Order: sequence, then structure tokens, then C-alpha cells
Amino acid sequence: MMKNNKTILIMMLLRIHGIGGQTVQKIMKQVRRIDKAVDNWEFLEKSNLPRVKQAIMGGKLSEIIWKQIHQEILSEIKQANDLKIEIISYQDDKYPQRLLKLKKFPAILYLKGNSKLLNADYTVTVVGTRHPTEIGIKRDIELTAWFVKHDYVIVSGLAQGCDFYAHQTAARTIAVLAHGLDQTIYPQVNEPLEKSILAKGGLLVSTYPLGTKTIPQHLVARDEWQSGLGDGVIVVETGLTGGTHATIDFALKQCKPLAVLKYGNYCQTNIGNEKCLADPRFDGLTTTDTFLNFVKRMLRK
Repeated sequence: MMKNNKTILIMMLLRIHGIGGQTVQKIMKQVRRIDKAVDNWEFLEKSNLPRVKQAIMGGKLSEIIWKQIHQEILSEIKQANDLKIEIISYQDDKYPQRLLKLKKFPAILYLKGNSKLLNADYTVTVVGTRHPTEIGIKRDIELTAWFVKHDYVIVSGLAQGCDFYAHQTAARTIAVLAHGLDQTIYPQVNEPLEKSILAKGGLLVSTYPLGTKTIPQHLVARDEWQSGLGDGVIVVETGLTGGTHATIDFALKQCKPLAVLKYGNYCQTNIGNEKCLADPRFDGLTTTDTFLNFVKRMLRK
């Protein structure tokens, strides 16, 4: 299925060296004829936006380069269609409204699976260490099962550990990935889980073009969108450092309700939970009553 010219144009703009999502939004507001812009770069040549001028002056954008980019995007779209990967832009109706409410959001999303989950009534992000304790695993499964029972879509990052058990337990789940959807799943050990997620009507999401491999920076960047897709964020277990803290930081910037599981005793694996509990911005989760209170907080948000 051919993409509309609006999505093609946004993909093309993102391919220009030095142009990011926010600049793309500014450019799109200035474009009057989308169909003409895809085939003719004159609107960029006349642009007064600093990033566009820099690209032209630096030899990163010209008529020839624009035509090359067009062909690259058409080729990527064909490959995506062959792999049953859907590409949507922030201007599409099915784009997640939760992301649009943020100050910053990705201009393009790559999807595989049930895209209706993007705008499900209730979503919650569940994250934590890659090396949970036995009690942490048990609590992760119990917590996720409770939210599933209450019609929540579970969002996580398909990492080992806490992410794994959240995805595995969820009936409907969204996995936010740090690489192109045509790549081998990272970590590769979770490939069976990826297949299970799709088989039970879940969704894989990426902000990265096809062919993009996983690098450490992508893992951190991914955390921003797994936080953004949830009505709130729950931390199962975390130490004082680690990737979970990147998700926490993004959630705080996005003003998302935050909660951490509360334990009777703490160790190196979950000492970060104890530290978070000293911060009034975090709910402490223990019993179903505390789960319900957190749900109420998310609904108010």
C-alpha cells in the first residue's frame, strides 16, 4: 500500500542531515502543496529556517540530493510493505494521542502488529532491571496481571528481566524497540517473546528507519517513548543506576505519574526503589488498594 505524500515528505525531511523532528514540524507548517514539495525542492531552497540553510550551505541538501532521498524513501516504503511494517506520521489519525500531548514527539513511527493499541483507553508502562530478584519477578507478574485484568495495555522495552515478564504476562502489550523493525530483535534471546507478542495481538514500535541497528544511544532514546506511551510509569525493581533511571527521568519531564514497587527488605538490585519512595512524586505500590490509587492518579492526569 503506497503511503500518502504527507508521510513521504516527512520521511524525506528527516533524512536530511541535521534536520530533526521539531524542524520538520516547522517546515510542514510552511508547505502549501505537499504533492509538489515531494518532487521539487524549491520550497526548501527558499526556506529561512537556519537548519535548512545550514544543510544547503554545507552541501548536505541540493536538488540532486533531494531526488536521491525521494528514491531512498520509496524503496524503504516498498520494503516495509513487504515486511508488513506500517509507517505513520504525527499527522496521521492513528498516531498515538499520548505522544502528541508531549512537548517533543517523534515525527515518524514504524509499527508491526496491532496498531489500534496505540490509542487504547488505558496504558501503563512497566520497567525495571534486567536482573530482577526472585521476589521482583513474582511481583512483576502479579502487578502486570492485575493491570491486565483491569483492561490495561502494558508498555515496555522488550529488554531482559522486568520487561520480559511484563510483556510475557500481558494479554495486550506494546514493545518499544531501539532499532529498525527489519533487524534481528535486541536482545536476540527475546526473539521468541517478540513472536509471542505479535501472535497474541500485540504491537512492536520503533522510531528508527529500516536498516537501523541497535547502539547504546538508541536504548536511552527509546526510553523516552516507552514512557510517553503510558498513562503512567511503574518501576518493578531498580538499583541506584541503570537504564531504568533514563525512563524515570523522561517520565518526570513528561509529568507522567510514577510509582515503584515497595519491598520489605532491599538489596543492591532494588535499592533504587527505596530511594524513589523518599520522593513524594512516586507512589509506593504494595496492595491492590495502592494499585487502585495509582490508577486514579493516572486517570486524573
